[in-house]
Amino acid sequence: TTGLCEPSDILFQGWLMQRPYLTRTKVFCGLPYAVTPGSLSPTGKILTIRPTLRWNMVSSATKYYVEIYNSKNVRIYSLLPVTDVNAHCSLKQTQCYVYVPTILSAGTYHWRVRPWNTYGSGYGSWSAPTYFTLYTQPGQVTLKYPLTTSITQPPFQWTANPIATHYFVLVKQGNTQLVKSWYLAKTVNCSTGSGNCTLQSPVVLAHGVTYNWSVLTYNPYTQTPYGPWSAIASFKVP
Repeated sequence: TTGLCEPSDILFQGWLMQRPYLTRTKVFCGLPYAVTPGSLSPTGKILTIRPTLRWNMVSSATKYYVEIYNSKNVRIYSLLPVTDVNAHCSLKQTQCYVYVPTILSAGTYHWRVRPWNTYGSGYGSWSAPTYFTLYTQPGQVTLKYPLTTSITQPPFQWTANPIATHYFVLVKQGNTQLVKSWYLAKTVNCSTGSGNCTLQSPVVLAHGVTYNWSVLTYNPYTQTPYGPWSAIASFKVP
């Protein structure tokens, strides 16, 4: 059976039959259970280039095998094996964790864990793969509106970036900067990182004048905080 076993159970393990046990010492035996699906983290969007991998402790495991794969399903790193001590878990803990020993580049990864029992029982099953996407820099946005407008105080709209926390909006008339301000993602209605961001023009524009505008993304927690500027869009209020 899986879990803690009495000496009488252990006598069925061939390598222990050479000498009887004189004391009633409990040790682990049997195949460890698979790591509970859904217990692995990180998952989803992350910003840390050396993330901490966490999973639920398996009570009968003495070691763990950890593998990380890139978006092309190529294994880029193996931690083989990680003892329960090195994974910072014991009977007094409910979670284990290890630090990724190498710096990851931006992209999508998946990883999995397999428990191991040293005392003759071997491997448990691999956990289900868990996916995460690492962002090291906020990306470029696409300007949506206005490209043409007859409104003198139009809404400015652009695509949201998944990890941008701030947007810098620059509106110019020739060399004159009419708008040059930072806005929180929630202020421009795109804190979820999806859909479009919208800013009602803080200035009244003049008829018959051509304007240029662009947007810069920012996240202070990424390796490169500033994203690239958007392409510059021009429009004229007739």
